[in-house]
Amino acid sequence: METVKVDGKGRIIIPKNIREKAGVKEGSYVKIKADGKAIMVEP
Repeated sequence: METVKVDGKGRIIIPKNIREKAGVKEGSYVKIKADGKAIMVEP
């Protein structure tokens, strides 16, 4: 697990090594949901 910072607009940057493992590229869509206090992001 890695720690990333949330900017003023609520954005995060997904680290390159995680994007590569998940196959997320520029222009890709991801699914996002809240699960209790966790935020889940799926390719």
